[in-house]
Amino acid sequence: MKSKTVLFGQPVNSSEVANVLEPVILLGALLVIYWPLMSPSQVIGGMDFQNLVFPQVAYAATVLRSGFIPLWNWYTWGGSPLLAAWQSAILYPPTWCAIFIGVPFGLQIIILLHLWIAALGVSRLTRTLFPVSRRGTVLTGLCYAGSGFFLGHIEQVNSVAAIAWTPWVVDAFVSLLCFRKGLRQLIVCTSLSLLSGHPQHIQLALLLTGGGLCFCYVLLFLGGNPPVSAKETIGRCLLAAGSFVASLAIVSGQVIPALELASFSERIWPYSDPFTPHFRWSHIPAFVVPRFFNHLAGTEGQPVGYTEESVYVGIASFALAAYGVAWLATQRKFFTALILTFFCFMLSMLFALGPEGGVAPLLVNTFPGLAKMRGAARALNLSVMVVSIWAGSGYSRLLRKLSGPWRTTVAIVIPLVVVADFSLTHRPELLSLLTPAAAMRNLNTTVEDIRPTCDSPQRVYRFMAYDADLYLDHRSSAVAERYVRIQPNLNMLYGVAVSDGYEEGLLPPWPYGNFLRHFNRNLRNESLDRALLALMGVQFVLTEYPATFDSTMWEKISETPPRSWTGTKYSLWRNRIPTAWFWDPQILFATRTGKQPDIIKIVQAYFTPHRKNTSTLPPRAETRRDIQSHPAISLNEQDFARASVESKLCVARVLPNGLHIKLRSDPPFTVLFSGPLCPGWKWISSDRRMEDAVLSGNFRPFVLVKIPRFSGGHNRGTCRLVYYPFSYRVGVFVSLLTLAVLTVIWCRRRPEPAFHS
Repeated sequence: MKSKTVLFGQPVNSSEVANVLEPVILLGALLVIYWPLMSPSQVIGGMDFQNLVFPQVAYAATVLRSGFIPLWNWYTWGGSPLLAAWQSAILYPPTWCAIFIGVPFGLQIIILLHLWIAALGVSRLTRTLFPVSRRGTVLTGLCYAGSGFFLGHIEQVNSVAAIAWTPWVVDAFVSLLCFRKGLRQLIVCTSLSLLSGHPQHIQLALLLTGGGLCFCYVLLFLGGNPPVSAKETIGRCLLAAGSFVASLAIVSGQVIPALELASFSERIWPYSDPFTPHFRWSHIPAFVVPRFFNHLAGTEGQPVGYTEESVYVGIASFALAAYGVAWLATQRKFFTALILTFFCFMLSMLFALGPEGGVAPLLVNTFPGLAKMRGAARALNLSVMVVSIWAGSGYSRLLRKLSGPWRTTVAIVIPLVVVADFSLTHRPELLSLLTPAAAMRNLNTTVEDIRPTCDSPQRVYRFMAYDADLYLDHRSSAVAERYVRIQPNLNMLYGVAVSDGYEEGLLPPWPYGNFLRHFNRNLRNESLDRALLALMGVQFVLTEYPATFDSTMWEKISETPPRSWTGTKYSLWRNRIPTAWFWDPQILFATRTGKQPDIIKIVQAYFTPHRKNTSTLPPRAETRRDIQSHPAISLNEQDFARASVESKLCVARVLPNGLHIKLRSDPPFTVLFSGPLCPGWKWISSDRRMEDAVLSGNFRPFVLVKIPRFSGGHNRGTCRLVYYPFSYRVGVFVSLLTLAVLTVIWCRRRPEPAFHS
């Protein structure tokens, strides 16, 4: 049975058999190219996967099975929002599929799924722009999903997901502005791309595509041959803008909490990385020369596995792309589509070329918001996509010129050459990424010595030298080394909280970050500050330094043998006094003169430098304020014991998003909480009344919490301190309301008419 598809006024025949075969062929080819990822006994060993994506999804799975929405993460920096951190992608439906399959292998299956989605999306976009045969669109999908750009992001599950939805969003955007169709596709695909965890790819692609379409429309209007009237053009642009607003409203449950967290966080938004290898004109051979992108990453001589600027599409694909452009340039009826793709290609290349992205400094000075997109890498997504489309067009045109056995031979050989090219070129890189899954289950004695309990924070302070040395190393020995060091997010797997963490993408909010920078500075110059660590709920210190402890409050409980590949030896120290979630501040900071101390001043003025610093590099500590001179330095073991035992609050149970607490006296009163809190924490009394928790010093290492008197309820017994932010409640309400409204509109709306010239 034949159907007619109208593209740019030209009917193109397509059969139902071809509609079925295209996805099957693409999936089979991608399995050949990325087959190493499909082994359950092998797992991606890169830092982004091991220390960011995998722990977050694994922890989210545990919380979801307990019947909670994972809003809070107890285990990084002693506590931080989880759902609000965009890269957690907890509300992204494929994340649920990965949880169902089982992590970490489920995440590798999700990577393959998104490679398939990307291939199908760029095939659809190709058919929208040019009358390309099904064989041509299959080759387009292979060139795009098999490119080095995807290989360079392969361990970053969220990036792969966002890139995969890019051609679908661009296709719907172009269709809406050119044909006034594709509205539903634009809303759905944009929503999914925003939930995937890396929306910068979509933002930049739409920005450059929108610029290309505007350029095309201006040329057509100046030439006196506009496709539609100016009024209709404005209407379509407003419709596209409305669809983006609808997409943002659908994902408000993710966007609004992320915006709230971004207001007091250093790294929740993308950042300018001075160490990113910038793409330059001399790097153009990376399109066609295998393994040239090693040079881009500055990692010649070792397996890469992580290279954002990988753009390799292969010699065969590049030759077909050049042929496709030459042919399309002679077809005047495809002028608009050709100008659009060529303009997008040039604009994305100009955005990516040169330090900080070629023309990016000029654009950033005009539009400061662009700095958050880190465009040097993300702009190349559109370049690789356009080259792949041109390659599919050239392949389709070549087959039309051939006939008989030559046509059959070329039709089979060229895709096989492309698949073999990517498979052979990518195989060493993929194998260098993988490590035996058994290495992750090899728990060392250091981790086993840390026994989490409910009545204390059980925090670990890592006192390490060169974490960055392990970043690009994916060998099993390096993976085990990172586990020994108890990397911040990996603690979610063990149920142990850390109070520091400076890895890529894991810097804490700026008040806490400044404290840790200053604190680390002092620790490197002096012995470990027993009082401050105890106040932060730290029970263990893991260090590779020969730290000196001048107090009986600390004891060494274990020491690992020198590590085989670095020779590093770690020692684990334990605090002798029982750390606590809550302290009685009046006892803790009581003065010997009997004068009542100003608790708020002590907590706020001494422990957190007040300078907001969003630099990517840790600044020098402020020498004018010495944490070592804080009044808490004179506290002894008995002071801590009394402040803990006599605290008016005691934790009975740690919940995924809160604490189950026993009240030892009637509110109101003030306690010192060993951990950072942020707006959104509430008290729930035994009769289920909810009150705001009054906090002093949000996102500091420890916070003064004022317990309110519960109106009309029992003021003694048990209560809960829960994280239930207003941003999340508003976001979910807007999301559900928008989905309901759109469902009603779509059910009542007639099918979109096909475009006819």
